[in-house]
Amino acid sequence: MMPRPPPSPSVSSRSLHFLRGLLADSSPKSFKGTFKPANLETFLNRVYQSRPNYYHYFPSASKITTWATDFRHGLKIMGSFVGKECSPIFAQRVFRTCRVIQLHSKLWSNHLNRFRGPLGRQALLSFLLVSLCDANPRLGESILNSELVEHMKDLDFIHELTSATVVCPHCQDRLVVDKKIPNVKYCHCPDAQSAYDRKVKGYAWTPFVETADLLIWRMPHPDRPGLFMYKVYGYYDDISAEDFLNTQLDIEYRKGWDDTVLKLNVVESSPEISQDVIYWEMKWPTMFSNRDYLFARRHLVDRQKKTIVIISKRAVPHPAVPDKKGVHRVKEYWSVMQVNAVNGLSEPGVEFGLTYFDNPGVSLPQWMQNWASMTAIPEFLDKQRNAARAKKNKSKKSSTLSKSSPILLHKCSDDSDAGGKNSTTKATTPIPSSTSQLISQETTSSPPSSDSRRDKEDADLKILSQYFKENILPQTAPQ
Repeated sequence: MMPRPPPSPSVSSRSLHFLRGLLADSSPKSFKGTFKPANLETFLNRVYQSRPNYYHYFPSASKITTWATDFRHGLKIMGSFVGKECSPIFAQRVFRTCRVIQLHSKLWSNHLNRFRGPLGRQALLSFLLVSLCDANPRLGESILNSELVEHMKDLDFIHELTSATVVCPHCQDRLVVDKKIPNVKYCHCPDAQSAYDRKVKGYAWTPFVETADLLIWRMPHPDRPGLFMYKVYGYYDDISAEDFLNTQLDIEYRKGWDDTVLKLNVVESSPEISQDVIYWEMKWPTMFSNRDYLFARRHLVDRQKKTIVIISKRAVPHPAVPDKKGVHRVKEYWSVMQVNAVNGLSEPGVEFGLTYFDNPGVSLPQWMQNWASMTAIPEFLDKQRNAARAKKNKSKKSSTLSKSSPILLHKCSDDSDAGGKNSTTKATTPIPSSTSQLISQETTSSPPSSDSRRDKEDADLKILSQYFKENILPQTAPQ
């Protein structure tokens, strides 16, 4: 066997020239080009047979084939991820970028030697990232329909979780979580224990807090030691699902009932898909910096199933809302709420399930975190409930006032004058003296109680309807 000749600059230049020609000749003619490892290996073996010196400067044909196969497999995985996890605009830009690279492979091969250094590779990578990410600068704000539909069964899981974690398996009565709640039948088994932080096989959520209308679980975050995700179940019998939804969506109304709000406004709105990008600055205690959130919120109402889903999650940075000095921008935040109407969307009776995670960006002792969660979650939901009830009562009052507004009755009659000519007159029908006396008494006398006022309003309506039947209907009936 002949010894290998030492490498020379002339051979190296010929090898580079051969690679350029090979890359130019083998450039794909279309985007959907075929690739077969067997064909590549056969081609390389033929090249090595015709040019034996290339064995000294290039790997074997099997290694090149393996590298090409692994590279193609990696591209398939990346394409699958982009297609499933990213928006269609982003995927289209990836497709166009790959097509441009393949169609202009000859141009790339001619200038490939310019990107051999570290700075050149960084410049090339930067160009590719800019071309890919410039397609959709609001990519992180989009909430897909599939996400909304996926959470339409959250309450089913919460019901299952309730039976598994806070119900005694022997007597089927409730277990005490942190304290006893009135009008709840608790377990009296001899070996009954508290359900607080009780771990059940197959469920990562553990009971945490119970109030008269709420039940809260928590679960350690898998990637954030010391932080928890929370799941809440609630039932309100005095408000409807629509009242609950409108209270959450009304930004201006929330500024009045939520005393922790310093700033709250809609940055962007997409009414066609019921999605908003919202900025919220929250007041924290004096010893801490205030927190602000920039999040996307979208909701879906299914009237056939009588259910509502609301999803909120952190949005990408927005040029209209830059970071503020002295205020900590929360980088990790998401929440999912499902609201079910017990009777109807507009009728009282609603149950809901809320799952959320919030990373405030500060390390607090465990006892302080527990105290804040035990008080903040029920307090906020109680405020929201009272606000929904007040808003409903206010709308009822305004509708009642509109119905009891003054009524003027008009009639058109054709009368003959003394000269025998017909003249059309428009006269206001006088209100009977008894009705006017009732109205005048109501306005001049001292304000009566609510029951007496309602009785007087009913009496007024009865007198007006009777007068209408006796005086107006006979005159307007056809002769």
